[in-house]
Amino acid sequence: AVQFIPEVQRQAGELVVFQRSPNWIMPRNDRAFTDAERRRFATVPGWQRLYRSFIYWTFETRFFALQEGSKAGPIAAKITKDYLRKEVADPELRAKLTPDYPVGCKRILISDDFYRALTQPNVEVVTDRIDRIEADAVVTADGRRREVDTIIYGTGFRSTEFLAPLEVHGRGGV
Repeated sequence: AVQFIPEVQRQAGELVVFQRSPNWIMPRNDRAFTDAERRRFATVPGWQRLYRSFIYWTFETRFFALQEGSKAGPIAAKITKDYLRKEVADPELRAKLTPDYPVGCKRILISDDFYRALTQPNVEVVTDRIDRIEADAVVTADGRRREVDTIIYGTGFRSTEFLAPLEVHGRGGV
C-alpha cells in the first residue's frame, strides 16, 4: 500500500485506509540528479557503476543495524521514529502509525510521501478489525459502517495468492 496510497490520495475525494499493522518507514530522500552529476555519469568511466555499488552496499549494510544487540540498531530506530514524528504532527494518528515491534522485525518500507498522504484531510486511517465487507461498505468490529465505492486490496508481497479461490460476479451474474 505504501506505493499506491499517495497516488490514490491525490485523486480520491475520500480515502479510508484500513490498516492491520503499521510498518516502520524510512525516508527515500529521492531527488533528481544535478546537471553536474549527470555530466559525471556521462564522462567519467565507471562512475555509474561506482555509484550503483555505493547504493547497493548502503542497503546491504543495514542488515547489521537490524541484528539484535547491534550498536547500529538504536540508530535505525531513531531514524524511523524521527521521520514519523517529523511527518505526522497529530499524536493520535502517529500512535496508529507506530509499530509495536522493533525496527527490522518486518520489512522496512521506504517512502518520501506515504506519511504525508495519510495526514491529508481526505484520508482516514482505521485500525479497527474489519468484520465484514458488504456490497457498498466496509464494516469494522466496532459496528461502524463506512460506505465505499472501490476497495483496493494492498497486502504486500503475496498480492495475488488470494485470487486462486476467488470468483467475481458482476451485475446479472456476469
